[in-house]
Amino acid sequence: MQRNNPYRVPKEITIKDLEKMDQSMAVDPNDIKKQGLRCLTLSNNFRRTQGKPELQWNDDIYKIGK
Repeated sequence: MQRNNPYRVPKEITIKDLEKMDQSMAVDPNDIKKQGLRCLTLSNNFRRTQGKPELQWNDDIYKIGK
């Protein structure tokens, strides 16, 4: 018998799927930090619909990965 995993999303979620949730987030594709913040916002919007806590931006990690 297979158990239901409450953390498993029924399908793969793409950026396009997340964008459909919030169409007002146009960002310059060359601005990496704004793109990251946009993805974080879209992810948090989705997490909220799943009853999950929001993730937080970490500028130190951003600077390392830049």
